[in-house]
Amino acid sequence: MPILLIGDTTMSRKKLPVKYWKNGKYWYFKIPEMKCFKSTGETSKAMAMRYAERVIAGKRAGKENPLFRDYAEPYFDWDRCPHATRLIAEGKNISERYCRNNRRLLEKYIFNSPLGRMHIFDSELNLK
Repeated sequence: MPILLIGDTTMSRKKLPVKYWKNGKYWYFKIPEMKCFKSTGETSKAMAMRYAERVIAGKRAGKENPLFRDYAEPYFDWDRCPHATRLIAEGKNISERYCRNNRRLLEKYIFNSPLGRMHIFDSELNLK
């Protein structure tokens, strides 16, 4: 029988900060900031809980989580683009025109869109 606290008018269960779900033989976890469950790759719940604790501790340990537009800001700028620099270093061709056209598309469609205003971890939820 649940114990009611003074001032508590509901009989609902307390929401846990981490939810666990087993699909097939693997366990998945989800925290409130996540939109979907992430696989732990573990088959026992105890090991899955340890894995989730490590991932959450690492994510919340002050790692930088920039906006997507801040992350993508140097891309397709001919002087600063890491993609163009890598291709040139590999001996592949990439033109200034190609960078200029793609930069214009980034500025027009991405930087001022909801995607541009999302944080990297929120958009893909990689907690690696």
